[in-house]
Amino acid sequence: MTRERSCGASTESCFVLASPTKPRQPAAEAHRQKAGMDPANLTIGASYYRLAFADIARTIPGVTPMIYVGVNIFAGDDPNTPVYYFQDTVYFSELGSVASSRFATE
Repeated sequence: MTRERSCGASTESCFVLASPTKPRQPAAEAHRQKAGMDPANLTIGASYYRLAFADIARTIPGVTPMIYVGVNIFAGDDPNTPVYYFQDTVYFSELGSVASSRFATE
């Protein structure tokens, strides 16, 4: 699941990958780990790519680079539900991470 959240005082947004609330099926979990999608493998400050398609047939891809900035970085995040935050590369390179102390926490 991806949702947008305001990043501090900026009008830019960061993208959030929230873990599903239901338990994963063992086969799905094994496939996810083989594909390298285990959240434990995410590295803060590393670039990742958001893939979306403009059409139902998936013939027009759109790739957006994002920087991983951390898990549960805002004070209001529920500590029992991991929320993984990704920030767009332009905003990250110009102003730094929204997880840094220079930004407001909410």
